Amino acid sequence: MEKTPSKTEQAFSLLILTFVFFYGIVALKRRIHKSQPTPVYAADKSSTENMPAPSSLELEFSRLRSAWEASQGPAALRAILQRRTNPIDIWIGIGLGSFQTHQTIPSMTRPGESIRALLPSKRRLAQLVIFCEIAQILFEERITFGVPTRRPFRFCAQDPNFTGSDVGFLASLGITVIKNAANLIGPSTGAFCPYLVGRIDIRVIAKSPGLYIGYSLSRRIQRSNYLGREHPAQNKAERELLLRSVETAFPVVDGDGWWGPSVDAVQWERRMGEKGDAVKGMCLYWPR
Repeated sequence: MEKTPSKTEQAFSLLILTFVFFYGIVALKRRIHKSQPTPVYAADKSSTENMPAPSSLELEFSRLRSAWEASQGPAALRAILQRRTNPIDIWIGIGLGSFQTHQTIPSMTRPGESIRALLPSKRRLAQLVIFCEIAQILFEERITFGVPTRRPFRFCAQDPNFTGSDVGFLASLGITVIKNAANLIGPSTGAFCPYLVGRIDIRVIAKSPGLYIGYSLSRRIQRSNYLGREHPAQNKAERELLLRSVETAFPVVDGDGWWGPSVDAVQWERRMGEKGDAVKGMCLYWPR
């Protein structure tokens, strides 16, 4: 007489059958999925047309940084900054602009003609190289000044013209994009403001930053006097900062393509959409 399986044996057999059933379904789905062609999604042409490759900013920045490091600029700049006696906790770049500009270049398909294309801006990226160089110096000197390690060093930038590509590129360099730069200005804040618009620059100057780098205050005042242009609030703030600060001209560094074009500035602007060199006429200011 055939033995009837116990309840335990029946439950175990049912469990095995269930497992085999579900395993077969999973294997079948995998086989069907592999047999299907991989979908290809077309890129949105309108959003990518005339945009530089994601690595173009990095390549141009790296090239300019190498040219800067090969010059006497880093040593000269470090020697100037070492004259200061106040530590900087926040280093902000204001008005750097988008690192991509529309420039006129020769057409590859129509000889003798030109086209407008969105390309990395040498001038602005060169300014960014300087901005990053100074950040490194300020960070290192905090040890000399004995700044408590619990006080973090902030590395920021603000400009309304930053694009998504700019923000991502700055983030890769450790730079945080902010919206309240003027509110952070004070004795322990440094501001890098290359050719900043006057009405914005005056807000920075009026708050007496611990380190200010921008277009020469002496030249601004002389130019206003020569042209007979009076801007009471702006002129007053510029004069006051100049009186209580050490003014040092930015170090002169030779070299075409990094510090500025060898061709006439007007020709450069017309041909490449760039304006002059990176730091012409700029000075450094810190409290006396």
